Amino acid sequence: WASDQVLRYDGSTGAFIDIFIEAGSGGLDEPFDLAFGDDGKFYVNSFGTNQILRYDGASGEFIDVFVDVPTGGGRRLGAFEFSSGGSLIVRRFETKEALRYDGSTGVFIDDFVDAGSGGLDGPWDLVFGPDGNLHVTSDWNHQVLRYDGTTGDSIDVFASGEMHLPHGLTFGPWGNLYVSDSGNDRVLRFDGNTGEFL
Repeated sequence: WASDQVLRYDGSTGAFIDIFIEAGSGGLDEPFDLAFGDDGKFYVNSFGTNQILRYDGASGEFIDVFVDVPTGGGRRLGAFEFSSGGSLIVRRFETKEALRYDGSTGVFIDDFVDAGSGGLDGPWDLVFGPDGNLHVTSDWNHQVLRYDGTTGDSIDVFASGEMHLPHGLTFGPWGNLYVSDSGNDRVLRFDGNTGEFL
């Protein structure tokens, strides 16, 4: 974030390899989230410019601005995730919703999760679970909410209790859900099927 770079490390040893994306490449400003797409390209949220930039997945060379959203009006882009259907889902913290874009062209499709749907308040991170549904941290009410992975409709409060200001989340190799409990400086584990605290 502070250096406006993306760094690369060895996946086995953690040893530093190189600066994969140089500071300011393609206008990169405050990189916030990143992911490889199914096309092998590398996508980075440039929080400072409110864009998602696309880079060559092997060389880190800038390709283009994939998603460009005018700033203002609470339209600040945050964490994003590619769906199995090829869409790009991006959370918007201020307006309490998640947007859907075409995963091939970057063209806006719709509000995938409507503002405040299911009690969503302060979405921070999102991830598709093994069940194909979208799980989203709801920062201000300290929950992880679940939404239909195809329609975006609210399903339920998947996990709650134990956490304060949940930020990051990921599913582990055995199917459990890990949540960074930022308000308490710890990582929590939940059953990936039931949401039960482990």
